[in-house]
Amino acid sequence: MMKKFVSIGDQILKKAREQSDDVGGSRSCFKVPSDVPFLKPSKKILMDVIPFKVSTSKNPDHIKKGDFWYRLSYKVHARIGPQEQMVVCPTTFNLPCPICQEYRLLRQNPEASEDEIKALRPKERTIMNVVDLNDLDSGIQLFDMSNFLFHDMLKQEITLNEDVAVHNFTDIPGGRSLRCVFTEESFNGRKFLKIHRIDFVKRKEDWDDSILEQAVDLDKAVVVLDYDSLKKLYEDGLLGTEAEAPSGK
Repeated sequence: MMKKFVSIGDQILKKAREQSDDVGGSRSCFKVPSDVPFLKPSKKILMDVIPFKVSTSKNPDHIKKGDFWYRLSYKVHARIGPQEQMVVCPTTFNLPCPICQEYRLLRQNPEASEDEIKALRPKERTIMNVVDLNDLDSGIQLFDMSNFLFHDMLKQEITLNEDVAVHNFTDIPGGRSLRCVFTEESFNGRKFLKIHRIDFVKRKEDWDDSILEQAVDLDKAVVVLDYDSLKKLYEDGLLGTEAEAPSGK
């Protein structure tokens, strides 16, 4: 039987304030049913965030098992292994990470370049269950972006806004929709979207509690490789890089 939903607005505001000094995935980081799509960012999105019930005692935001929460905060390492894939950093759940260990060693190496060090630094991301209000037929989708590109601003808006309705934006019923405007930016020739503005607007219709049963359990969906498997994947990628390097002859 699904646990009855209670407002988590006070906790959202508390966590946003606690994380106000934090440093700002891909499908490969999650194992979800094939019929659950990932919402691709566009320049304008109107969406509702649907909480999920926390199923682990190691939630990164320290939410109690059995309580509802609106996101999974996690860390990743990018371009790891021969396929240059994105992998979840085990430190997300306070587990040792061989890539982070290498990262710390590189930082102490005076011969290591800034690019080499930066490539191994873990990046923070947020994934949420959402409903795109302009695409209701798709049902629950997963919205996944780096904190720098999205959640840092959401956290700021929650922290600075004194309207309790904003803090309770995930309430079912009585929550608020997120009207998001993104701008196109570029870096090193790569274009991407970054959040520009978030408005908390009154929902046209409230959700029934049954929508909670459709939310993906993000704690169970996240894929975290064990230490040895992650180390091997990382080292296999290094071997591939060495094999591709010119011989100098």
